Amino acid sequence: MEYVLDKLIEKYREDIVRCTRNLVRIPSVKDTPLPQMPFGRPIGECLDETLALCRSLGMRTKNCGGYAGWAETGSGEELCGVLVHLDVVPAGDGWTHPPFGGLMEDGKIYGRGTVDDKGPAAASIFALKAIMESSLTLSSRIRIIFGTDEENDWACMDHYKEQEEIPSAGFSPDAEFPVIYAEKGILFATLAKEGTLPEGIPYIRSLSGGRRANMVPDECRAEIVLPEPDAAFVRQLKAAADSAGEAEVTVSGSLITVRTAGKTAHGSTPENGVNAISVMMNVLAPVMTENSFQKDFVDFYMSHIGSETDGCSMFGSLSDEPSGKLVLNAGVLTMDTHSAALKLNIRYPVTYTGTHIWQRLTKAAADEGLRAVMDLNSEPLYADADSHIVQTLLSVYHSYCPDGSVPIAVGGGTYARSMPNSVAFGPVFPGKAELAHCPDEYISVEDLILSAKIYAGAMYRLAGRKEDVL
Repeated sequence: MEYVLDKLIEKYREDIVRCTRNLVRIPSVKDTPLPQMPFGRPIGECLDETLALCRSLGMRTKNCGGYAGWAETGSGEELCGVLVHLDVVPAGDGWTHPPFGGLMEDGKIYGRGTVDDKGPAAASIFALKAIMESSLTLSSRIRIIFGTDEENDWACMDHYKEQEEIPSAGFSPDAEFPVIYAEKGILFATLAKEGTLPEGIPYIRSLSGGRRANMVPDECRAEIVLPEPDAAFVRQLKAAADSAGEAEVTVSGSLITVRTAGKTAHGSTPENGVNAISVMMNVLAPVMTENSFQKDFVDFYMSHIGSETDGCSMFGSLSDEPSGKLVLNAGVLTMDTHSAALKLNIRYPVTYTGTHIWQRLTKAAADEGLRAVMDLNSEPLYADADSHIVQTLLSVYHSYCPDGSVPIAVGGGTYARSMPNSVAFGPVFPGKAELAHCPDEYISVEDLILSAKIYAGAMYRLAGRKEDVL
């Protein structure tokens, strides 16, 4: 079976590469809603182009009101789902290759979405085409479901589940190999504080840092106003900037501008980045000496978050054996003369609940006079590592990569948690860097093609005629 599908995947090698590059060239970041394009024109165009390609390959397709789409083949009552997404996070800074250029260099395709999740989407499309072209017989239908709001609120999956058929089993090629049996819970929250400022003290006129809660912020900028000249304040601020990290202070009369830089990374692995907001708080904390809501907010940040990525100061040491430590990312911060708001992305261990995390967070905030708002909570995915779906996918992976690897738990969240009997499966191979949400995101052509072969084998193993598969 693998030999037949592998030959067909090799036949489609250039098509897989071309499809990936074409999709990457569409900057499908969430934008202003339009009719039949609820997440904006770029995402809508990416969905349209993807479905048009699938139709040209002979698949049945449907655009679900611009929220999602699907392409399928086969017949039968049962449905096997492959869950991918076409939206991406903003490019961010630090790229040495065009983030939406789809550039190929040294056997790698560069661009936002190459790994997360357009490359895997392209691999899945042609994996399904290979099955269609083979002589293999299916006992159920295989449907690739294209989501378009995965990097935000998952409204695409909410719409799909309300309107369309739910797969009985499947996988999401949006994580790591060999196979994921546990995904931490994900909680998005906003901590806010309002107030007024006393007269005659230095104050923050504006502060902004970060683009998305699930990205480690790589930049932060603050404007500080001095009501009167204060050389000691400026000296103290510059000294704090010198010791805080990559920070720059510019003085123009009564206005001081502070810029801090970091290194972006995925919100599930903030330890791989440098948080520019945390750098900014380290610059501001020593000079915020006068009582104000701004000082209270900076003090809260330093005492409850600081430079931590495990939330220890906020939640205590939360960890479990299946999935490890809690992970916290301070992703977006805004502040002006009337309010401050911080968006957090928390990945909590699989044996805890969102209610448990939320209670601890709201208590910590209330104790310091902050207001907490829950923006989203997605409970953990925790499958049995010995279940049929996990062991089937692991077996397919090992038929290509007999490395003895075992199912793993991750902090990332995939569409698998939105569907029954589904888990995440690739595309990042063991030992390879996780580049989702990072500058110069890329996927190697060889990894892309190998992923397509593995996905074809997995689709057939899940949906093929049982006497043939067994």
